[in-house]
Amino acid sequence: MINQSTSRIRSLGALLTLLIIAVLAGTLVAKGTFPAGTYASGDFTVTFRSDGTFRVSEKGDPVVDGSYTVEADRITLTDKQGRYACVAEGPGKYTWKQNGETLVFTKVDDICPGRERTLTKQPLTKQSTE
Repeated sequence: MINQSTSRIRSLGALLTLLIIAVLAGTLVAKGTFPAGTYASGDFTVTFRSDGTFRVSEKGDPVVDGSYTVEADRITLTDKQGRYACVAEGPGKYTWKQNGETLVFTKVDDICPGRERTLTKQPLTKQSTE
């Protein structure tokens, strides 16, 4: 009886360990899947670099430079400088989803109307890979 109980406890422990490893691995993979590259939306292009920086350009002229972090399907963008930069407004938080060659953003929390409009008015279409 004790051997069966010990065996079940070990089996449950092994199963729990595998589950934890799977969850952690899934989180790490999800963080690394954001598709860096250049995307267009109307007159604007947004370039997400793999080093965690981004640039927004209007008709080829840089208007915002900043940084971003990604955690699973959430992205936080922090403007650093530029004519349209929302430095005082702080970071904007969005969820993101890749649909083929497009990126779709949904606002979670952002008080910068220009950033929200650029990211959410229409899907951003991939122009090039970094």
